[in-house]
Amino acid sequence: MVFRKVYKPIHTESIQEDKVREMLIASANYAYLFSSKEDDMIDLSHAKIITTVGTPKRKRRLDNLTPDEKLLRKKLKNREAAQTSRDKKKAYINDLEVTVKKLREQNALLQKRVKILAREKEELQMKNEKLEKEIGQISQSHVITSEPAVLISAPLPRDLPVLHATVLSILLLITCQPKIALWIWTISIGLIMLQTHLILQNWKKLLILCQKKLPNWRLKCRRMKNWWGRFQKSWNPPMLFHL
Repeated sequence: MVFRKVYKPIHTESIQEDKVREMLIASANYAYLFSSKEDDMIDLSHAKIITTVGTPKRKRRLDNLTPDEKLLRKKLKNREAAQTSRDKKKAYINDLEVTVKKLREQNALLQKRVKILAREKEELQMKNEKLEKEIGQISQSHVITSEPAVLISAPLPRDLPVLHATVLSILLLITCQPKIALWIWTISIGLIMLQTHLILQNWKKLLILCQKKLPNWRLKCRRMKNWWGRFQKSWNPPMLFHL
């Protein structure tokens, strides 16, 4: 900080001597201000003019200053105002940089969320299309099976091969939905197993019946052989019942 020495004028009797002395004091003050270094001149924004104690509230007229001193005072005020404006601008720019950084981070997070939501939307659209296709296939299969109801309602022959049931189950697996096809496949397998079990039981019953009927059949064959020999002259079937 640069301080200016203020030289108080000494009262003399003559007015001319007072004027000369005031001019000398002003020139000495002016020379003292410009005798400092260039660095001090650059930092003149922090310099303060020493005033007397008890300054009045009303703005004082600076009639005692020379034009050069007034110009220097004006330059000091301008530099101080420029420095304060630069400080304010720097603080404002720093605040703007902080807010821009925060907004960029928020923008990056929002872009990530938008990408995730777009992927989820695409997946849901694909699933929706797949489900619509499956529903259309199921509705078509229901329409196809409901048309030939008269033919299906006709009684099936008892000796239907097992191969037809397997072929029908495979066709259902190809056309229908996987869950429904699996359910129908299990039912068809259960029916096939039940049919084979019933066939085996019938064969066992048939074997038991044959074993029971076999002795009677042998006895009848012997009687017929005894009744019908090579010496028989005529065919007489009613005689068989009497035998």
